[in-house]
Amino acid sequence: KPLDMKRLNTVIAHWMPPATTLTEPPAPVSVPVPVSVPVSVSVSVSVPVPVSVPVPVAEDTPLDPAALAAVCGNDPELILEMLGDFVNTSHEVFAGLSKSLTDRDAVNVRHWAHNLKGSSRIAGARDLAEVSRRIEVAAAGADWAEMDQLGAETGRELARVEAHLARSRGGNDN
Repeated sequence: KPLDMKRLNTVIAHWMPPATTLTEPPAPVSVPVPVSVPVSVSVSVSVPVPVSVPVPVAEDTPLDPAALAAVCGNDPELILEMLGDFVNTSHEVFAGLSKSLTDRDAVNVRHWAHNLKGSSRIAGARDLAEVSRRIEVAAAGADWAEMDQLGAETGRELARVEAHLARSRGGNDN
């Protein structure tokens, strides 16, 4: 639900080759394989095997790099672009959440918190997702003291994500 389908189609179109229609089956392809044949009769074949090694996430890092890598692959530029979009959208969502808190509108607090929770999970902003989940729960029970406290915490977490992203970009916002 937090995906912008037009944006997703643009990214897919950028990275995927155009579709082709086959009128005949494709011709067989011959792929040379490096083979070394020792004096004995055995044959050895060298085949590179891709290995995926999980990247450890520092405890104080507000973003889990594996989350967006699962969506964007290992393209650092695309990941930074998507995180930039996430931060911009999150500011709009946070503004809606803050206004709803000020207006004492629990229904919209819950709506905005739910929105922020989902997009934060996709972006790998796990702490921001968790505080958003807690606001959503507090809104369901109309616990205004808890919602006010968590609203402030949400602002701090969003600032933390934004600062981390700025450092990742080398302090550059473009």
